[in-house]
Amino acid sequence: ARFNLAPEVYIRTVNVPTFALRFLRPSSRSRMTFAKVGEEEVESTRSWIVEYREIKGPTYVSTPERRDLRAQGRFWIDPDTGAVTRSEMIVGGTRQMSARVTVTVTYRHEPALGFRVPIEMVERYEDLRHHKDDVVVARATYSEFRPFNWRTLVPPRIERDSR
Repeated sequence: ARFNLAPEVYIRTVNVPTFALRFLRPSSRSRMTFAKVGEEEVESTRSWIVEYREIKGPTYVSTPERRDLRAQGRFWIDPDTGAVTRSEMIVGGTRQMSARVTVTVTYRHEPALGFRVPIEMVERYEDLRHHKDDVVVARATYSEFRPFNWRTLVPPRIERDSR
C-alpha cells in the first residue's frame, strides 16, 4: 500500500484479482441482481455477458467512514461450463464517493492446475468531481502458475523422548 499512487484521492483496497468473484457466491445472491445482456468471445471462449448490481448491504466495499458502497459490473461466463472468463467491477463514481475504480480481470484455463486463473488485471482510477483529467491506469499480469503444496510449509513433527 505504501507504493499506491495518489492515496489521498484513490483508496486501493479492491485491487485483488479474485475480489469480484465473491459476488457469485451463493451467500451473496440475495443481495445482488443479475441479467444477461449479451454474448462475446473472451480468450477464444464464447461467453455470456452478465451484468450485476449490489442492491442490499452490507456491501463488500465501504467508504473510509464505513458507509456502504454498492458495486456493479459484468461477468463474462462460459455457458457450457459456468467458468468466469472475465470480470469487471465498478465501485464509486457517486455522490458518496466521487472517485471511481474499475477493475477488469481476464481468466485463462491453466492446465497445470486444472482450473481458470487470473492472467491480467487492469485497474482504472478516476475522480469524477475533483480531478476530471486525472486518470490512473495500472496493469498487472500473472504467469508461471504452479501447484502449491501446503505440506512444504508445515515443519516435520519432532518426536521427543519421554524418559
